[in-house]
Amino acid sequence: MPKRLPFEKKVSVIHALVEGCSVRSTERLMGVNFETVLRLLVRVGEACERFLYRTMFDLNIDDLQVDEVWTFCGKKQGHLTKEEKKFRSDLGSQICFYSHR
Repeated sequence: MPKRLPFEKKVSVIHALVEGCSVRSTERLMGVNFETVLRLLVRVGEACERFLYRTMFDLNIDDLQVDEVWTFCGKKQGHLTKEEKKFRSDLGSQICFYSHR
């Protein structure tokens, strides 16, 4: 029978992830298996999605702020070869836009 994490431990794991810790560092800091952290992350993400779909609709929005987060995948844009720049859009600079009121 699989062991279950206590509720307080689950909250600590999610708190670490929300604060910006990676899955690996959360694993080390909390003493929780990597796969367990990922499963918990998926469950919480799906619960948040269900909550948002139930509660966030027919909103009158007057102002919207859009921000971006820059990162890179594989290697930084300046280190890509000509072939990678031409044929590999999954490498190099990646920008994620998000919005909030």
